[in-house]
Parts: sequence; C-alpha cells; structure tokens
Amino acid sequence: MGDVGKLGEGIIVSDSNNNRIQILSMKGKVKAYLGQPPTSLKDESLLFGLPMGVTLDGDSRVFVADNRDIETVNHIRYFFL
Repeated sequence: MGDVGKLGEGIIVSDSNNNRIQILSMKGKVKAYLGQPPTSLKDESLLFGLPMGVTLDGDSRVFVADNRDIETVNHIRYFFL
C-alpha cells in the first residue's frame, strides 16, 4: 500500500511496508529516501510509522499522510526538498 506523486523528472513514493518515502527516477532507480524499516515491533525512533499518501505543492514542499498507529490521531508531516 502507498501512494505516488510526480517530482520533476522523477516520482516520490510512500513506501508503507518499509516506513519510508522514496524518490525514484522515471526509470525506477532509487535516488533518495527518507525513513527506514523498524528494527523491532516497538521501534519508537521511526520518522514515519505507516506513510499512506504523498503529495507536493508548488513551493517544493512534500506532504506525507502518516497513519502511525490506528489508536492515535493520524499525522500530516511536511518537509522541503
């Protein structure tokens, strides 16, 4: 599960199963990523819990819908590229 957004000459993907977002070239080569898979089921150091959606605006901000935990409020995180 995840989402994809267009980013210049590439795409940005929310990689829910690996707790990260990835920036890929149009040929599928990984150019960069943010976040990482958890080291354990109780890993609290994750940048993303379960990134479900991603979008970009005209000011180079990336917004990520993060469903960290079903029992807590969902988060919208953003950062600049």
